[in-house]
Amino acid sequence: MKAGLWIDAPNLHFALLQLGIKIDMAKLLPHISQLVRARIVLKRFFYDHNPESPNQGFENFVTWLKKGLGYETIRVEKKLYHHDTGRKAKSLTDWEIAFDILDKLKEIDILVLLSGDSDYVRAIKSFQKFRPSLCIVVLSTRQTLSRELRETADAVYYLEDMPELLQQAQARMAG
Repeated sequence: MKAGLWIDAPNLHFALLQLGIKIDMAKLLPHISQLVRARIVLKRFFYDHNPESPNQGFENFVTWLKKGLGYETIRVEKKLYHHDTGRKAKSLTDWEIAFDILDKLKEIDILVLLSGDSDYVRAIKSFQKFRPSLCIVVLSTRQTLSRELRETADAVYYLEDMPELLQQAQARMAG
């Protein structure tokens, strides 16, 4: 069995901030591989970028994921627009991930999504129609997992139930 992992970094970052925890990214892949009993063949980390407020520490973290752990890192430019209340930035990360999954769907048996965002529900339902045998696994936190995504997934795992990823936090982590 082959699995693909897609990480919605903005969603993960928010979830970890809510809990006041960090996750050991070096231990994440082997843990997920064991959890879903499959080889992870795709490791995709999507993050948004606001050109008006660059974050060098986060950019260093992304470089480490790519060079140190072999993730494919995809930077999604935030869409900047003007609103009555001032300038706003909108992340399109969820759209980029959904279309990327669609492109890679035939390469995997298990889709692992690290996000709790209900924006993925419609795309996941389409993936399930296209590939009925595809297993959808969601990793999130109890606080940030939407009811709709929980009900759509074949399996849900909570980060809070994975202390081996949370207690052994290292210097280079998301959050």
